[in-house]
Amino acid sequence: MTNNFLASLDLIRGKGYGGFFSGVFNVEGGQASIADERMPSCDECYGTESASINCRTCGRTPSNFIQFRSGEGDGIYAVVDLTLPGVESLGGLLLFDRDIVGGMLSMVENGSPQLFDLDFSEVMEEMEGVCIGNLTLLGDPKDEMNYCFYVGDSGADDSGRYALPFFYATPGEYSVILFGMRQAALILPRKRLKEFGLTDKHDWTDEELQGLAVGSLSDIVMCHMNPAGLDAVAYNVDLNRDEFSDQEELIPNQFANFLSWIIQLHDFAPERVPAEFREMFNNSPEELEESRLEAAEFRGYVSPPPSNKPKKRSLFK
Repeated sequence: MTNNFLASLDLIRGKGYGGFFSGVFNVEGGQASIADERMPSCDECYGTESASINCRTCGRTPSNFIQFRSGEGDGIYAVVDLTLPGVESLGGLLLFDRDIVGGMLSMVENGSPQLFDLDFSEVMEEMEGVCIGNLTLLGDPKDEMNYCFYVGDSGADDSGRYALPFFYATPGEYSVILFGMRQAALILPRKRLKEFGLTDKHDWTDEELQGLAVGSLSDIVMCHMNPAGLDAVAYNVDLNRDEFSDQEELIPNQFANFLSWIIQLHDFAPERVPAEFREMFNNSPEELEESRLEAAEFRGYVSPPPSNKPKKRSLFK
């Protein structure tokens, strides 16, 4: 039998890969999304009840964007980088079990390493999965650029006010495998699925796949019972501060990611900004907005031209 979650993780572990706890993200609209760039806000396709979108207004396509119900709906969830440290990025693991995500958060906050061994057998039961779509990450696998997929609420956009977590990946085609009742998702190179006991083939009807991936509108509306945005933002401030403060040499991308999170935290709850960083918010609103946009540019965001034409390529390549 193929597409078993724990069995696949065992095979990934057997190849030497670990799981780097990249960060957490907040869902308040009942659905998560994965994309190859920070997508613009779009009134045309927002709220579409489909995993895949093909929108000529904003450029979302089935190959660069996918959305699906996040576990039981709203909450804080985890992004895990599947990596062979210092050697290779394999893909990503998303966890939608609030208890497990909370346990991982506690471990990291109490000083445990962010690199986990991917053994969830004591806290999760075996689950079967199905491929809900394939994404293509454009770029040259031989260059030295860092490519990634962004993860977050399906309504997040490229305004510069959303600091979306991400996992690194090599350019190519990736399959999104959703497990159980949306408790977890693996995003792995399509050409390597068999290596990890997975396949993108299935006998599900389009209606059945749609029901698993996004449910119905009434299901999603009922999910607005567990908002947790502030805690997710505050955690990512601490996580990214520790990451860049330990570096002997400042890495602009890491610092910019931290800056994006802390500005967002100041927007929501100024009193929760760490004391050593409060002075930066004494600047004028105009200077603060300039810092916000500068941080967004460091992360790879480039303001799209005012055009309704679909994007021909990713803004982040």
